Amino acid sequence: MSDMPDEETDGSADWTGPSDALLVYKKQFIQFGIFIAFLVVLFAVTAVFAALSSSSLRRGLGDCVRAALDGNGYENVMLEAPYEIKGPLSVTASAYRISGSKYTHAVIIRLTTMAGPVPAVFLYDGSSAKADFLCYLSLSKRVERMLLDSTRHSLIEYWAVRLPGMLSVPKEEVTQ
Repeated sequence: MSDMPDEETDGSADWTGPSDALLVYKKQFIQFGIFIAFLVVLFAVTAVFAALSSSSLRRGLGDCVRAALDGNGYENVMLEAPYEIKGPLSVTASAYRISGSKYTHAVIIRLTTMAGPVPAVFLYDGSSAKADFLCYLSLSKRVERMLLDSTRHSLIEYWAVRLPGMLSVPKEEVTQ
């Protein structure tokens, strides 16, 4: 009897394959990969639909602004190209250049009121310190009157002062 292992038993006979724990980890890793792939596809589809519908959304908001202008005595005002709002409020507001009036911009913005989120239209002349409130959209006259009575001095005033800063060009862009 020698201390040398037999040629038949070279040490590999003890190996029976991956352990059960490794198989469990492999299965979990595959399931996790499928889940991540599903999330990536879901977000990609959502992003594609959002990109495809952005021009339609912009047109629809322009039509709403046009209707608000017509309904409030600004029939001769021409709605021109959309104005790019830079900053985090671009998802809440949409601005349009206008001509044929003392105002230079019309802005539709979503305001959070007691009645829930309501679109409101403001007009801005480009040189004033604050915008002028035009109207709420898609409300009955009774609800609009209630909102005007309850929010005239707070919410509308806040946005009337805030909108000129959103529409002005930052000083860094002017000097470049």
